[in-house]
Amino acid sequence: MPEIFLIWLRILIDTALKGSLLIVLVGAVLFLWRKNSAADRSYIWASAIVAILLLPILSLSLPVWKLPILPAAATALGIATDLEAETTGAAFSPSRPPSDDEIAQPIPGSKPGITAWPRWALIIWSIGSFLVLAWLLVGRGTVWWIRRHAEPLDGKDWQELTRELSDHLQLQPEIQLVKSTSASVAITAGIKKPVVILPFFSGTWDEERRRVVLLHELTHIRRRDSLIEGITQAALILHWFNP
Repeated sequence: MPEIFLIWLRILIDTALKGSLLIVLVGAVLFLWRKNSAADRSYIWASAIVAILLLPILSLSLPVWKLPILPAAATALGIATDLEAETTGAAFSPSRPPSDDEIAQPIPGSKPGITAWPRWALIIWSIGSFLVLAWLLVGRGTVWWIRRHAEPLDGKDWQELTRELSDHLQLQPEIQLVKSTSASVAITAGIKKPVVILPFFSGTWDEERRRVVLLHELTHIRRRDSLIEGITQAALILHWFNP
């Protein structure tokens, strides 16, 4: 197996273990601070997820956890060391390239196919990441389709309520309201130009329910939950195997 694949697998396992430890620590901290606001907890979780995404880069400067489950690079490449060559009686001079028979000579104590599993692990990880990415793209595409075919919600009562709640939450971007027959619940989409997609039957709601639903969706916008969701999905693509 090419050495670059083995290095990538080592980084993947190392970041998975460190990321799991980080999540456990963050979960413990949030449990102790469970009285904090939902916004504070959301920001802390988002910071932890960003740190997990940066772990492959940070691993270059952080200590690496050496695990005995992965073969050494030289063994994985089938390259015999001088000591191994002497043990098998196939010593050769460093100035002379090894013959085919010497390369094919098995390493004492090794088992056939012992280095095959890292290659399969990378293949399984790649397939899993592709499937997760496809699943997330389908979800994003569905929201985009609903948003594209939605109708503007221009009712005076909705617009006045939106301005009132936006001022209360100190929201800067202009919020667009739309309604769609494809939406069964309220949905918030977009980062720079957020849109609140409401079910088509939302026109039958009374004022109290309108206020509760709209306040909930505008709170998502204020916390930038769409951005946090995107970061979380990026982490999920890389670490889908990590419970």
